[in-house]
Amino acid sequence: MDHLPTTIHQQVERTMMNPMEALQYSPRKGDVIIYNDGSYTEIMQDLRKGSPSVKAKFHALGSEPSEISSHVPAIRKDMIQGKCHLCRKEVDDVQDTPDSTQE
Repeated sequence: MDHLPTTIHQQVERTMMNPMEALQYSPRKGDVIIYNDGSYTEIMQDLRKGSPSVKAKFHALGSEPSEISSHVPAIRKDMIQGKCHLCRKEVDDVQDTPDSTQE
């Protein structure tokens, strides 16, 4: 990427997935693939061995979410080209408290 003026662009530049990571991407249930046009795909199941696609829910502005079969090599290609980005909740994210009595 060329010189990016804003801090948001600098953060995106630091967190972009390199091509080798994108080629090894294996979808997990709960992953969200965010596209540059604002649409996103929520992965509904883990990738099964031997299957090139996963069940997902596609969301776009102005339309109802639709269940689709998302082709994993196409997702990887789009990640390498910078057309989409992975949003994955990490195990150590602590935004939600596990016990509802603690707040």
